Amino acid sequence: MTVLCFLLCVVAVVWIAFFLDPNNLPWRHAISWGRIASVILLALAIPLVVYFSLRLWLEGEKALYPEIDNAWAAGIAALEEQGLDIRDMALYVIIGSRGVGQERAIMRTGQLELRLEGVPEGPAPLHWYATYDSVYLFCSDASWSSALAAKRQRQLEEFGPQGRRGPSRPVASPRPAPVPPRSMPTPVVQQPAAPQAAAAQPPLAMPPAPTGPLPPPAAPGQPPSSPGGAGGSPGGYMGTVQVDQYLDGPAAPAPAVPADAPAAAPAPDYMGTIQLDPGNNPFGSPDAPQAPSPQDVTSPPTYLSPEPADPDPPPVEPSASNPVFSDTGSEWEPIVINSGHASERIGRLTYLCQQINRVREPLCPINGVLSLVPYGAIDAGAEDAAAMQQAVKSDLTTLHYVLQVRCPVTALIVDMERQTGFRELMRRVGRERVSVQRFGRRYDCRSLATAAEMDALAELCCGTIEDWVYALFREDEALTRPGNQQLYRLLCEFRSELKGRLADLLQSAFAYDPEQGSPEDALLFSGCYFAATGERSDQRAFIGGIHTKLADEQELVEWTSDALLTQQSWERLSLAGLIAIGGLAAALAWQLLR
Repeated sequence: MTVLCFLLCVVAVVWIAFFLDPNNLPWRHAISWGRIASVILLALAIPLVVYFSLRLWLEGEKALYPEIDNAWAAGIAALEEQGLDIRDMALYVIIGSRGVGQERAIMRTGQLELRLEGVPEGPAPLHWYATYDSVYLFCSDASWSSALAAKRQRQLEEFGPQGRRGPSRPVASPRPAPVPPRSMPTPVVQQPAAPQAAAAQPPLAMPPAPTGPLPPPAAPGQPPSSPGGAGGSPGGYMGTVQVDQYLDGPAAPAPAVPADAPAAAPAPDYMGTIQLDPGNNPFGSPDAPQAPSPQDVTSPPTYLSPEPADPDPPPVEPSASNPVFSDTGSEWEPIVINSGHASERIGRLTYLCQQINRVREPLCPINGVLSLVPYGAIDAGAEDAAAMQQAVKSDLTTLHYVLQVRCPVTALIVDMERQTGFRELMRRVGRERVSVQRFGRRYDCRSLATAAEMDALAELCCGTIEDWVYALFREDEALTRPGNQQLYRLLCEFRSELKGRLADLLQSAFAYDPEQGSPEDALLFSGCYFAATGERSDQRAFIGGIHTKLADEQELVEWTSDALLTQQSWERLSLAGLIAIGGLAAALAWQLLR
């Protein structure tokens, strides 16, 4: 206000001096009515423009989201303290985090040498983690999917996995679980059998789990590519673990061999995607039945009981005494957030993308996206799953169109440690493998992620769990293991319910939508994986391989069509400006030399 009054006083003094000067012509002879109006407008506009210019210069522009600015500035300052420059590093954006504890669990895998960890400390919309060459930016409270995951975590902490958040509502009866193989005793879920009773049963021969080579992903209408990365050599393992390695146990000392003997196979490398070996007999028995052909992998296995199931089975109500389908509380009310909060999270994510563009320009903004999807959101029901699908789709669309870059997008189903069957699978696979590998299926980024491809990928992801459960059942003395019921429950749940829900998630959130652009601008989907992300070290599994995958795919980026068109527009404008400057310079030179 002081500046405005001062400027008005200056204008008044100038006008008074103008009128009192005896040498000035009378205004009626020198000034027309149009000039008078112009002077009045300028007299009013100049003080206002100067005032707001000084205010903007002294106070700075008011930030739309100051908490994001503070978290961003803290991360940049921490990088500078470590001698790191964000423009020289790969940048990965992680959405769907439920809290700081899960973020630390994902990053503290023992595979990364962290130079930066959890900056800024405590609750914040962003959290920074960095190695010497990569930055991992968690959108803790800056994305829609993160807000949903955080709300789900708060409800879980308040009510527990079996608590109700509201009045009870009818629970949809799950489809009947598949009949177990004849060679395996039927588990009693309500009253687990005693270990000695299971030991009294004679071990019976069991057919192998369905295996076989997977069709190539690039062919339209075929299932996605095989997991694990970029192929393999005939004699090596190329970063994937095989079931025969796992079941055979540690190898005995090898006897001496002649010098002219062929070289032994290299030691397995426990990196990449954990998978079954489609080319080898998984149990080393020449009498074992052959694996089905690739086209029969997704069909019902032939070793199931031929008796038809009950056409109208009674509904199964989740309860503490019958927890078949209630690990995550499927009787809860759906967890959603209102449209106002959702719009705010999308606005925060948009603002964050603008910050990334401003700092990284003209380089590629990001090198990859990791989308965390809580297992409970898929298992809880159709409404929870639909809310999560919408949130993930909105977040990915915002990243895609604001950053204007196509980069690998990986879906990671987290919180698997809350599923008792998956915990048993983690225990049997072994800590060494679960700490460095990933569990799921890779999808070739070069292939368009259509709805049919995503449905096939969901079949393969759930089939991976089925294959491993059957493989674990075929271990020596496997029928005496106390955790068989949990594994079989996991198998039934994925086969009867989770397979369809996972397909819906992949199709709705990650598949190509023709209404949102051309195939050339579609997301570069790179696979779906499962991981345990508990805060304790024994509750973490299959995370280390995800970091390896992000690093391997960091160069698979390209600009969108909008980005290329914008660049061409700026180039044309720059060329026009150069031509105009050249013309003005030539005209000035002609005037001087004339």
